[in-house]
Amino acid sequence: MVHTPMLDGRKWTQYTETGERMDELIFGHPRLL
Repeated sequence: MVHTPMLDGRKWTQYTETGERMDELIFGHPRLL
């Protein structure tokens, strides 16, 4: 699963809503936006 928060902010917000820890495992860093 490859997701780009910078290119797609909508998916990024969805991940942050489901769980900040989730995006940390996927992206490797907390939400920048």
